[in-house]
Amino acid sequence: LVTLACALGGVFLRESMGASSVGLLLSYALNLSFALIMVTRLSSQTENSFNAVERVLHYGATEPEAGGLDKGAAPPAGWPAEGGLEFRDVCVRYRPGLP
Repeated sequence: LVTLACALGGVFLRESMGASSVGLLLSYALNLSFALIMVTRLSSQTENSFNAVERVLHYGATEPEAGGLDKGAAPPAGWPAEGGLEFRDVCVRYRPGLP
């Protein structure tokens, strides 16, 4: 809207303003529009960053739920001595009809 207003002002005031003045006015109007877009973008990024910080602070202050860790059932000291996975007759697919 700022650029349109400046362009229309340059058209209506063409007798009193030179072409270089109108060009400079339009250049400043475009720069102002770009600056407003950047301010809007940066403010939304800042808000998103603060939301992430609020979320971390909230989760950090949350008490753990009951029954989460069983303190009496610790694994033996040498566990695991060795490990391995064995798959037999496994069929995995994303959805029916795909390989």
